[in-house]
Amino acid sequence: MSGSINIAILILSLVLTFALGLYLSRRQKNVKDYFLAGRNMPFWAVGFSIIATQISGISYLGIPAFVFQKDLTIFLRSLTILCATIVIAFTLAPLFYRMNITSIYEYLERRFSIHVRVVSSLILVITKLTWLSMVIYASGLLLSTQFEIPLTSCIIFSGLFTTLYTAWGGMKADIWTDVIQFFLMSMGLIVAIAIILYHFNGDVGEIWRIASAGGHTVMVRDMANFNTEYSIWAILIGSFILNLFDYGGNQITVQRYLTTSSVKGTIKSLLLSAVFTLPFIIVISLLGLGLFAYYNQHPQMMQSLLSFSPDNPTKAMDRVFAHFIVNVIPVGLSGLVVSGIVAAGMSSADSGFNSLSAICFTDYYKRFFKKGKMGEHVELNIAKKLSLFWGLICTVMALFINKIGLLMEVANKIYSYFVGPIIALFFMGLFIKMIDATAAIVGMLLGLSMSFVLIKWTNVHFLWHAPFCFGVTIFSAVLFSLLNKIILNRFSFAKSSCS
Repeated sequence: MSGSINIAILILSLVLTFALGLYLSRRQKNVKDYFLAGRNMPFWAVGFSIIATQISGISYLGIPAFVFQKDLTIFLRSLTILCATIVIAFTLAPLFYRMNITSIYEYLERRFSIHVRVVSSLILVITKLTWLSMVIYASGLLLSTQFEIPLTSCIIFSGLFTTLYTAWGGMKADIWTDVIQFFLMSMGLIVAIAIILYHFNGDVGEIWRIASAGGHTVMVRDMANFNTEYSIWAILIGSFILNLFDYGGNQITVQRYLTTSSVKGTIKSLLLSAVFTLPFIIVISLLGLGLFAYYNQHPQMMQSLLSFSPDNPTKAMDRVFAHFIVNVIPVGLSGLVVSGIVAAGMSSADSGFNSLSAICFTDYYKRFFKKGKMGEHVELNIAKKLSLFWGLICTVMALFINKIGLLMEVANKIYSYFVGPIIALFFMGLFIKMIDATAAIVGMLLGLSMSFVLIKWTNVHFLWHAPFCFGVTIFSAVLFSLLNKIILNRFSFAKSSCS
């Protein structure tokens, strides 16, 4: 009976989401409507959509699990979000909006060359495929733990459901469902925090004392060297670069704020998302402390949690929030929390599928394969099929992600390895006029090579990868441009002397 109530709550939220997607899909006339919602969305809806997209199921499950196993060093990452968002809001965001583009990589072709555009967008596609498959896996993991259904079945259901309503609904459906899902996520988080406080009779100090005794309230670690795990400088500098990419070089986020009706709307949506994301991440982090304190006082619960994977405690602890929901939160309320976490995963996945479709349609299909003029209806159908294709690919990939370890850490590693050179390209294009297409390609290749070197031959902590590769990309491109200019000048001088 109890399981039936939770299932009913989840099904109701899913049905409402799907119905909204179908309803809004009727108003689509062309790919501009499908990818950019006609560029008439209110800034506040876009702002909440960005938050829902950024706070994925990985964050919702992964941040509490990280704090539960380690400490609050991840909290410092949230402080860089506001700084990075302000930088993007007054540099790249207005530029993208005024260019009236769908894929942000169109800018790289106009500024540099088609080769820079294709390579950079391809890197994003590869990175996002991995990230989206992890998002689907996180939703499946929760459903499996909550309803005692095989993980494989839950992953397939989560992936296919999100794929179908995204393919039909387009960007407008994505944004409005994200708004609903944001409030579902918020309510779920409030319920979980309230339950923990109830068990401790509202004594926040006791929760903090228990977590502190276990070493889980540490926020700052001194930096002995670049190998130090989550040192303060690695977090502040590395996370700043990662957040620059998230808000300025990530098609998933940028495509959302391009749906507003003006440049001012774009800037306001970004700032609103940053202001609300900060407290959201703080609360999720504090939830991790509460979970540690609760499990510390209930050793039988810890034993039950570890029984999910006796040989791999890290894998088992990825389930800690889901395990808490199943075993502690009352029926009905637990259904609400589950709906919130599933909503977090869906909001990120639907954004990703639509954005991958936009990249492939704009950067590849229209650029290389489209022959002659096509009707708007034909183009719209192609865009929907691309969303369907990417959703299916990510769902299949998610079936193979059950041995990756701590979810949040793996997601951050994937970003750190690849995004430094990409965001560097955008800032070079905007601020360093001397860099041409050849210099940009040289810089990008050397930046990616630096990432490979760091992974293969060093123990440098992964948070340093993005800033190192960001710096190498810019330095190499500038150096190449200067050397090229010197060589050309000498060649011209020698040629004129001979004449």
